[in-house]
Amino acid sequence: MRDIEAYDKSPMVRIGLKLLLLTAVRPGELRRAEWTEFDLDAAVWKIPAERMKMGRAHQVPLPSQALCELRYLHKLTAPFKLLFPGRNDPRKPISDAAFGMALKRMGYEGRHVPHGTRHVVATGLKKELGYPREWIELQLSHKLPGIEGVYTHAEHMAPDQRPAMMQFWANYLFGTERQEDGLVK
Repeated sequence: MRDIEAYDKSPMVRIGLKLLLLTAVRPGELRRAEWTEFDLDAAVWKIPAERMKMGRAHQVPLPSQALCELRYLHKLTAPFKLLFPGRNDPRKPISDAAFGMALKRMGYEGRHVPHGTRHVVATGLKKELGYPREWIELQLSHKLPGIEGVYTHAEHMAPDQRPAMMQFWANYLFGTERQEDGLVK
């Protein structure tokens, strides 16, 4: 988070990298995101089925830190349909290499890629924080295995479920950064 926060080449790319960590969406889903998919008042992003890998609509709870980043990004890109419009043609999303190049410039070449943020989030939520596997799989927009995947259609979007999990995750990410700086004991 500290390296992302310090990235000064593009505020749009910096925000995108933060949003990948705060939402656990696929980089392509984020790059192609449209402002009409977001309800910032309800703190939810509804990705339509046609843009999802598995062809199912997906709801993404937005922690307060993501809302803050989105509001700032809105000031930069609101005139456009896309959150991350391309430099040469704002009707197209930024390059699929944009986030990866930023990580490379930060010194993460060979150690981290944009899609890897999903691994970071899943590992942190399960192994470090102990959240239920089902909630994590749903956050990643994975279909649950076996009978569970066939018969369970719950999205766990109640305030004390996935939204609370992702808010705790965001607090954990930002809190850890502050702890290392010695600002929070």
